[in-house]
Amino acid sequence: MRKQNRSGLNVGASSLLVIFVLLCLVTFSVLSLVSANADRKLSEKTAQHTTEYYTASNRAEEYLKQIDDALLALYQSAESKEEYFARLPALSSSLEVPGLTWEEDRLGYAVPVSEKQLLRVTLAVLYPEAEGDAFYRVLSWKLEAAAPWEETDSLPLYGRDS
Repeated sequence: MRKQNRSGLNVGASSLLVIFVLLCLVTFSVLSLVSANADRKLSEKTAQHTTEYYTASNRAEEYLKQIDDALLALYQSAESKEEYFARLPALSSSLEVPGLTWEEDRLGYAVPVSEKQLLRVTLAVLYPEAEGDAFYRVLSWKLEAAAPWEETDSLPLYGRDS
């Protein structure tokens, strides 16, 4: 009689299991590496945008101080409320605020944040009735696109010239 050697698992099945586990571990490690790299790039981009925004915000605050000082000087030299508002448009030539615009009792300026964004500030000029009253009220302090949005109807498809 022949003796039959039967084992529960063949050596080949255990090798295949080890290879499968190793492939899973390598796949997960590559996915983790790709995810960590994407997170790092996003963090760097966010940090750069935040730095650009606060640099522009600081510049806008400096321009706001110039405007505040000019409005104080105008208030002190004007004899009436009418004269104060009549001399406001001439004030823009004495200020070093790029892109300063005047519209009735409002003034505005824009500070570039990046190539694609502007920080637009709009102020309502006020005449102080009592000591300690403000010379202006901030109406808006917001980010805007530097260029208008352009709609496109086509999709970039493979093999199609745009």
